[in-house]
Amino acid sequence: MGFYSINLSKKKLDIYAFEPIVENFNQLKKNILINKIYNIEAYNCALSNIKRSATMWVPDKDRTGGFAIYNKNDEALTKYSIKNISKRVIQSDIGDDLLDIKNSAIAIKIDVERHEEEVLYGINKLLENNKIVIQIEIFDERKKQIFDLLKNKNYYLIHSIKKDYYFTNYKN
Repeated sequence: MGFYSINLSKKKLDIYAFEPIVENFNQLKKNILINKIYNIEAYNCALSNIKRSATMWVPDKDRTGGFAIYNKNDEALTKYSIKNISKRVIQSDIGDDLLDIKNSAIAIKIDVERHEEEVLYGINKLLENNKIVIQIEIFDERKKQIFDLLKNKNYYLIHSIKKDYYFTNYKN
């Protein structure tokens, strides 16, 4: 756990990692200790636009990744038998409440399985007050919505690789 965070830590940046699933969070913390990394602050929560207890689900109890915030209208739920779905109760928090960063250059990676809009609303101040490059995984069903949201915040697309899109709000 923490592949991107651990690799970015070598750049001597301050890293803030969010992992809501406790087993994955514990593995992330273990990887941080094993690698003797001191510039990663790990949070055991999901980012969203509200602070609350929430349920996350995954289609197979043996998977460690691909968890999504449960939403009964999630189109991905129709692909699986409800009896095979594994659920976990987690905590969500608002990024702007956790991170008070201004006038900085920041890189953000968002991979939240159809919860992108809520995360972006929860980091509104962060998005407005910093120079940012965002890597965000977006599925086709939400692509227009997320692109429009970022465009309204003066972000523009700079690159894409499959479902990963890169946006920024500044020019070099």
